[in-house]
Amino acid sequence: MLWCNTCKTSFSERKGTLLFGSKLPEEKVKIVLNNFAEGNGIRKTSRLTNVSLSAVQRLSNQCSNVCENIHNEKVQHIKVKEAQFDEAWNFVGKKTKIAPLKMS
Repeated sequence: MLWCNTCKTSFSERKGTLLFGSKLPEEKVKIVLNNFAEGNGIRKTSRLTNVSLSAVQRLSNQCSNVCENIHNEKVQHIKVKEAQFDEAWNFVGKKTKIAPLKMS
């Protein structure tokens, strides 16, 4: 906790960060988030890091909110000149090969 000499109130050093409200040490939070970055799910991350499922879920939600806010702040006024839908077309093409469309 820190103390403000101007307004005479105390506040957490972590306020406004991903770590606010968390009792986990910063290193443990980094390990949990690295597991997410590797593509592990919430339950697997909980088992691997020995952190409770609810704490992992809370960190996941907080992280996604922080990332969304950063994305919305940084990515603005994008003018798209060309878009490619190769993967979507590939998926549709494979589906029609397996079950061809019937013309009526």
